[in-house]
Amino acid sequence: MTENQAPKTVLNNYDDGPIVVLFGGRRGAGKTLLTCYFAYYGHKVQKRPVFHNGCLNFGKRVDIEDLLDLGPELQDSIIVIDELQLYMDSSRAGSTLNYLLSNSLTLLRKLNFSLLATTQRIQNISSRFTWQTDYIIECVTPPTQYKGKIILFELTSTGTVKAPFKKRFRLYQAQRFWNLYQTEAIFDTTKSITITSDMIRENKKEEHRDKVIEILKEAGKYYETLYFSDIENIIKQNNLIISSTQLGRWLTDILGQPRRTKEGREYTIEL
Repeated sequence: MTENQAPKTVLNNYDDGPIVVLFGGRRGAGKTLLTCYFAYYGHKVQKRPVFHNGCLNFGKRVDIEDLLDLGPELQDSIIVIDELQLYMDSSRAGSTLNYLLSNSLTLLRKLNFSLLATTQRIQNISSRFTWQTDYIIECVTPPTQYKGKIILFELTSTGTVKAPFKKRFRLYQAQRFWNLYQTEAIFDTTKSITITSDMIRENKKEEHRDKVIEILKEAGKYYETLYFSDIENIIKQNNLIISSTQLGRWLTDILGQPRRTKEGREYTIEL
Protein backbone atom coordinates (compact mmCIF):
# COMPACT_ATOMS: atom_id res chain seq x y z
CA MET A 1 0.00 0.00 0.00
CA THR A 2 1.28 3.50 -0.80
CA GLU A 3 2.23 5.67 2.16
CA ASN A 4 -0.37 8.33 1.30
CA GLN A 5 -3.19 5.80 1.50
CA ALA A 6 -3.22 5.89 5.32
CA PRO A 7 -3.80 9.66 5.75
CA LYS A 8 -6.24 9.60 2.83
CA THR A 9 -8.23 6.84 4.53
CA VAL A 10 -8.42 8.82 7.75
CA LEU A 11 -8.53 12.49 6.76
CA ASN A 12 -10.83 12.18 3.74
CA ASN A 13 -13.72 11.38 6.10
CA TYR A 14 -13.85 14.86 7.60
CA ASP A 15 -16.89 15.81 5.49
CA ASP A 16 -18.89 13.47 7.73
CA GLY A 17 -18.00 15.42 10.86
CA PRO A 18 -15.09 15.48 13.34
CA ILE A 19 -12.55 12.68 13.05
CA VAL A 20 -10.61 11.71 16.19
CA VAL A 21 -7.41 9.68 15.76
CA LEU A 22 -5.30 8.32 18.62
CA PHE A 23 -1.62 7.48 17.91
CA GLY A 24 -0.06 5.09 20.42
CA GLY A 25 3.33 3.50 20.92
CA ARG A 26 6.27 3.33 23.30
CA ARG A 27 8.75 6.18 23.62
CA GLY A 28 10.71 6.56 20.39
CA ALA A 29 8.22 4.50 18.36
CA GLY A 30 7.69 7.38 15.95
CA LYS A 31 4.16 8.34 16.93
CA THR A 32 4.80 12.10 17.03
CA LEU A 33 6.71 11.93 13.76
CA LEU A 34 3.91 9.94 12.14
CA THR A 35 1.28 12.34 13.51
CA CYS A 36 3.33 15.17 12.05
CA TYR A 37 3.25 13.42 8.66
CA PHE A 38 -0.56 13.02 8.79
CA ALA A 39 -1.00 16.68 9.76
CA TYR A 40 1.43 17.84 7.07
CA TYR A 41 -0.41 15.79 4.44
CA GLY A 42 -3.72 17.40 5.41
CA HIS A 43 -2.11 20.85 5.50
CA LYS A 44 -0.31 20.66 2.14
CA VAL A 45 -2.49 18.34 0.07
CA GLN A 46 -5.93 19.23 1.46
CA LYS A 47 -5.04 22.87 2.27
CA ARG A 48 -6.40 22.59 5.81
CA PRO A 49 -5.32 24.85 8.70
CA VAL A 50 -3.42 23.15 11.52
CA PHE A 51 -3.54 23.93 15.25
CA HIS A 52 -1.25 22.23 17.79
CA ASN A 53 -0.07 22.38 21.41
CA GLY A 54 3.55 23.17 20.58
CA CYS A 55 4.68 19.91 18.97
CA LEU A 56 4.94 21.12 15.34
CA ASN A 57 7.03 23.66 13.47
CA PHE A 58 4.15 24.63 11.20
CA GLY A 59 0.55 25.65 11.78
CA LYS A 60 -0.61 27.67 14.79
CA ARG A 61 0.15 26.89 18.41
CA VAL A 62 -2.92 26.97 20.68
CA ASP A 63 -3.27 26.19 24.39
CA ILE A 64 -5.77 23.43 25.14
CA GLU A 65 -8.08 25.67 27.15
CA ASP A 66 -8.38 28.04 24.18
CA LEU A 67 -9.79 25.45 21.77
CA LEU A 68 -13.41 26.38 22.45
CA ASP A 69 -12.69 30.06 21.84
CA LEU A 70 -11.53 29.33 18.28
CA GLY A 71 -15.03 28.20 17.29
CA PRO A 72 -15.53 28.67 13.52
CA GLU A 73 -11.74 28.83 12.96
CA LEU A 74 -11.65 25.06 13.58
CA GLN A 75 -13.91 24.37 10.59
CA ASP A 76 -12.17 21.82 8.31
CA SER A 77 -8.98 22.12 10.38
CA ILE A 78 -6.55 19.61 11.88
CA ILE A 79 -5.84 19.75 15.63
CA VAL A 80 -2.72 18.00 16.92
CA ILE A 81 -2.21 17.24 20.64
CA ASP A 82 1.07 15.61 21.62
CA GLU A 83 1.33 13.54 24.83
CA LEU A 84 -2.43 13.40 25.44
CA GLN A 85 -1.96 11.56 28.75
CA LEU A 86 -0.87 14.85 30.34
CA TYR A 87 -4.44 16.08 29.88
CA MET A 88 -6.63 12.98 29.61
CA ASP A 89 -5.06 10.31 31.83
CA SER A 90 -7.78 8.11 33.36
CA SER A 91 -6.27 8.61 36.81
CA ARG A 92 -6.94 12.33 36.42
CA ALA A 93 -10.54 11.91 35.28
CA GLY A 94 -11.71 14.70 37.54
CA SER A 95 -9.11 17.24 36.45
CA THR A 96 -10.13 20.54 34.93
CA LEU A 97 -8.30 20.01 31.63
CA ASN A 98 -9.64 16.48 31.27
CA TYR A 99 -13.17 17.81 31.68
CA LEU A 100 -12.51 20.79 29.41
CA LEU A 101 -10.99 18.81 26.55
CA SER A 102 -13.65 16.10 26.53
CA ASN A 103 -16.40 18.70 26.58
CA SER A 104 -14.69 20.68 23.83
CA LEU A 105 -15.01 17.62 21.62
CA THR A 106 -18.69 17.27 22.45
CA LEU A 107 -19.47 20.94 21.87
CA LEU A 108 -17.52 21.09 18.62
CA ARG A 109 -19.15 18.07 16.99
CA LYS A 110 -20.80 20.29 14.38
CA LEU A 111 -17.43 21.46 13.07
CA ASN A 112 -15.63 19.30 10.52
CA PHE A 113 -12.16 18.93 12.01
CA SER A 114 -9.67 16.14 12.53
CA LEU A 115 -8.10 15.70 15.98
CA LEU A 116 -4.80 13.80 15.99
CA ALA A 117 -3.42 12.94 19.45
CA THR A 118 -0.42 10.93 20.64
CA THR A 119 0.12 8.93 23.82
CA GLN A 120 2.55 6.30 25.09
CA ARG A 121 -0.21 4.21 26.68
CA ILE A 122 -3.61 4.21 24.99
CA GLN A 123 -5.13 2.10 27.78
CA ASN A 124 -4.44 4.90 30.28
CA ILE A 125 -6.41 7.52 28.39
CA SER A 126 -9.70 8.59 29.95
CA SER A 127 -12.83 6.92 28.57
CA ARG A 128 -14.24 10.43 28.05
CA PHE A 129 -11.84 10.65 25.11
CA THR A 130 -11.58 7.08 23.86
CA TRP A 131 -15.33 6.66 23.30
CA GLN A 132 -15.09 9.51 20.79
CA THR A 133 -12.11 8.00 18.95
CA ASP A 134 -12.67 6.93 15.33
CA TYR A 135 -9.23 5.48 14.51
CA ILE A 136 -6.41 4.01 16.58
CA ILE A 137 -2.89 3.86 15.16
CA GLU A 138 -0.19 1.78 16.87
CA CYS A 139 3.36 2.76 15.89
CA VAL A 140 6.45 0.54 15.86
CA THR A 141 9.90 1.75 14.80
CA PRO A 142 12.41 -1.03 13.98
CA PRO A 143 15.17 -1.05 16.66
CA THR A 144 17.90 -1.02 13.99
CA GLN A 145 19.85 1.51 11.96
CA TYR A 146 16.47 2.39 10.40
CA LYS A 147 15.12 3.83 13.66
CA GLY A 148 13.43 7.14 12.94
CA LYS A 149 13.62 6.48 9.21
CA ILE A 150 11.04 3.72 8.82
CA ILE A 151 7.83 3.68 10.85
CA LEU A 152 5.64 0.60 10.91
CA PHE A 153 2.08 1.23 12.03
CA GLU A 154 -1.26 -0.52 12.29
CA LEU A 155 -4.42 1.43 11.53
CA THR A 156 -7.64 0.26 13.20
CA SER A 157 -11.10 1.63 12.51
CA THR A 158 -13.42 1.57 15.55
CA GLY A 159 -16.44 1.42 13.25
CA THR A 160 -17.80 4.91 13.90
CA VAL A 161 -17.20 6.40 10.44
CA LYS A 162 -16.13 3.28 8.54
CA ALA A 163 -16.78 -0.40 9.03
CA PRO A 164 -14.28 -1.91 11.49
CA PHE A 165 -10.99 -2.91 9.89
CA LYS A 166 -7.30 -3.31 10.70
CA LYS A 167 -4.54 -2.56 8.15
CA ARG A 168 -0.77 -2.32 8.32
CA PHE A 169 1.31 0.41 6.69
CA ARG A 170 4.89 1.62 6.45
CA LEU A 171 6.24 5.14 6.20
CA TYR A 172 9.62 5.14 4.49
CA GLN A 173 12.20 7.95 4.67
CA ALA A 174 10.51 9.41 7.73
CA GLN A 175 13.53 11.69 8.17
CA ARG A 176 11.89 13.90 5.54
CA PHE A 177 9.62 15.19 8.32
CA TRP A 178 12.16 15.56 11.14
CA ASN A 179 12.35 19.35 10.77
CA LEU A 180 8.57 19.70 10.88
CA TYR A 181 8.03 18.69 14.50
CA GLN A 182 9.32 19.87 17.87
CA THR A 183 10.99 17.11 19.89
CA GLU A 184 11.03 19.19 23.10
CA ALA A 185 7.24 19.67 23.05
CA ILE A 186 6.63 17.42 26.08
CA PHE A 187 8.44 19.86 28.36
CA ASP A 188 6.47 22.81 27.03
CA THR A 189 3.26 20.84 27.44
CA THR A 190 4.00 19.91 31.04
CA LYS A 191 4.73 23.53 31.85
CA SER A 192 1.59 24.62 30.03
CA ILE A 193 -0.70 22.24 31.89
CA THR A 194 0.53 23.50 35.26
CA ILE A 195 -0.02 27.13 34.37
CA THR A 196 -3.27 26.45 32.56
CA SER A 197 -4.85 24.48 35.40
CA ASP A 198 -4.16 27.32 37.83
CA MET A 199 -5.56 29.87 35.40
CA ILE A 200 -8.74 27.87 34.82
CA ARG A 201 -9.32 27.36 38.55
CA GLU A 202 -8.77 31.07 39.19
CA ASN A 203 -11.17 32.10 36.41
CA LYS A 204 -13.81 29.70 37.72
CA LYS A 205 -13.42 31.11 41.22
CA GLU A 206 -13.91 34.65 39.91
CA GLU A 207 -17.05 33.57 38.04
CA HIS A 208 -18.49 32.08 41.24
CA ARG A 209 -17.64 35.19 43.24
CA ASP A 210 -19.39 37.41 40.68
CA LYS A 211 -22.42 35.13 40.86
CA VAL A 212 -22.48 35.42 44.66
CA ILE A 213 -22.51 39.21 44.32
CA GLU A 214 -25.46 39.02 41.90
CA ILE A 215 -27.36 36.78 44.32
CA LEU A 216 -26.67 39.13 47.25
CA LYS A 217 -27.87 42.13 45.24
CA GLU A 218 -31.11 40.32 44.47
CA ALA A 219 -31.53 39.21 48.10
CA GLY A 220 -30.95 42.80 49.24
CA LYS A 221 -34.19 43.80 47.53
CA TYR A 222 -36.11 41.72 50.06
CA TYR A 223 -33.93 41.48 53.19
CA GLU A 224 -31.92 44.01 55.18
CA THR A 225 -29.97 41.30 56.99
CA LEU A 226 -29.37 37.58 56.51
CA TYR A 227 -27.67 34.89 58.56
CA PHE A 228 -24.77 32.96 57.08
CA SER A 229 -26.85 29.75 57.00
CA ASP A 230 -29.58 31.54 55.02
CA ILE A 231 -27.09 32.88 52.47
CA GLU A 232 -25.47 29.46 52.18
CA ASN A 233 -28.86 27.87 51.42
CA ILE A 234 -29.61 30.50 48.75
CA ILE A 235 -26.23 29.82 47.15
CA LYS A 236 -26.92 26.08 47.04
CA GLN A 237 -30.36 26.69 45.53
CA ASN A 238 -28.59 28.51 42.69
CA ASN A 239 -26.49 25.38 42.00
CA LEU A 240 -23.20 26.90 43.15
CA ILE A 241 -20.77 24.61 44.95
CA ILE A 242 -18.70 26.79 47.29
CA SER A 243 -17.06 25.72 50.55
CA SER A 244 -18.27 27.38 53.75
CA THR A 245 -14.77 28.75 54.35
CA GLN A 246 -14.55 30.34 50.90
CA LEU A 247 -18.06 31.75 51.13
CA GLY A 248 -17.29 33.26 54.54
CA ARG A 249 -14.21 35.02 53.14
CA TRP A 250 -16.15 36.41 50.20
CA LEU A 251 -19.02 37.63 52.36
CA THR A 252 -16.58 39.48 54.62
CA ASP A 253 -14.90 41.08 51.58
CA ILE A 254 -18.24 42.00 49.98
CA LEU A 255 -20.44 42.88 52.97
CA GLY A 256 -17.94 43.57 55.74
CA GLN A 257 -17.60 41.89 59.12
CA PRO A 258 -20.78 40.11 60.31
CA ARG A 259 -22.54 40.66 63.63
CA ARG A 260 -22.14 37.57 65.77
CA THR A 261 -25.34 36.45 67.50
CA LYS A 262 -26.63 33.31 69.18
CA GLU A 263 -28.35 32.39 65.92
CA GLY A 264 -25.10 32.75 63.98
CA ARG A 265 -23.26 35.33 61.89
CA GLU A 266 -25.60 38.05 60.65
CA TYR A 267 -24.71 40.14 57.57
CA THR A 268 -26.14 43.47 56.55
CA ILE A 269 -27.05 43.21 52.85
CA GLU A 270 -25.84 46.52 51.46
CA LEU A 271 -24.17 46.64 48.05
